[in-house]
Amino acid sequence: MTVRVVRYNILVLSYAKCQPKFLKTDHRWNLIRSQLEQEILHHENTIICLQELSLILLPELELLFFIHWNYTLFHNLYGGCHNGCMGIGIAIPVSMELNSLSIIRIGDFIYSISKPREKHTNILTLKCDLNESNMQQLLLDTSDPWKTVIWHVPYALSLQRAWCYADSFFNCARFGVSFNREKL
Repeated sequence: MTVRVVRYNILVLSYAKCQPKFLKTDHRWNLIRSQLEQEILHHENTIICLQELSLILLPELELLFFIHWNYTLFHNLYGGCHNGCMGIGIAIPVSMELNSLSIIRIGDFIYSISKPREKHTNILTLKCDLNESNMQQLLLDTSDPWKTVIWHVPYALSLQRAWCYADSFFNCARFGVSFNREKL
């Protein structure tokens, strides 16, 4: 069986820079629903990945749309109230039997296997003639790139070893999904 994977960025309202009518949830929902219906109607076994999923659209997507089309939606909303609890999701046809699902923050995993990094002092602060207490306040450690990555909440979606998803902004979730091979 062939499996088709598509990805849509359904942009959280607070980040959109477009015509005002496209910011209205009802208008956006109709456009999103129409496009997803076309994917399901015209292509069998389509797995749908959603990027920048928001809490505002989640009930419509999960309860009114995917259940109607016999899909199961798995999602991870990692954002805060300021961005509509932005996250991602993966919708899988009910006909594909799911064996397991895991959600892992990639940044946490990378950080856990990386070697500890040395802390370096900013060269500009070393040349200052300050007493020790002032110097301690002004010392700036170089930032740890892994901590920076973790702060951005990097995630990816993966379907066994054959398929992997990560968005270009590193704002997604990793779902480890496995299926019965006989069903695929």
